[in-house]
Amino acid sequence: MKRISTFFLFLFFSIIVKSQEPVKNNNAIVVKGVIFSKVKETLLDAGFFIDQQNAEDGTIITKQKGFCECPNKDFYQLIYYIRVKDSVATIRGKFSSAVQLNLLNNHKNTDDKDDFSEVLYWKDKKSSYHYLFGIMTEFSKSLMGSSIEFKTL
Repeated sequence: MKRISTFFLFLFFSIIVKSQEPVKNNNAIVVKGVIFSKVKETLLDAGFFIDQQNAEDGTIITKQKGFCECPNKDFYQLIYYIRVKDSVATIRGKFSSAVQLNLLNNHKNTDDKDDFSEVLYWKDKKSSYHYLFGIMTEFSKSLMGSSIEFKTL
């Protein structure tokens, strides 16, 4: 009897904790059951540097971090914009769109955050959007929250 109840408890827990799948143009990941200090600690442990933070408002903006050792590694520069409120973290990201322009028109890459595009979920696995949204999803899972949802904000 104990094995059966343990099995159903495990099955029920798996269903509750399992995150939904993202759909095209989702631009935010919502992680429930986390606190500001845990998010900040996880970012630092993942090698991110904090550009701006405000514990009172629950906001964190990271500095650029690259994810590619390819010839055009600036293309995969990612900045996180995170808001933690009431044990819920909303995670959004931007990547360098100036580098995309550089590939097409020889524009100079800048560090201006206004030159960055929002990371959106695309189903096309060869797109930089899909690749970077996957990195954001893995980071979200590393927070070990109670649930993860994908949203368009």
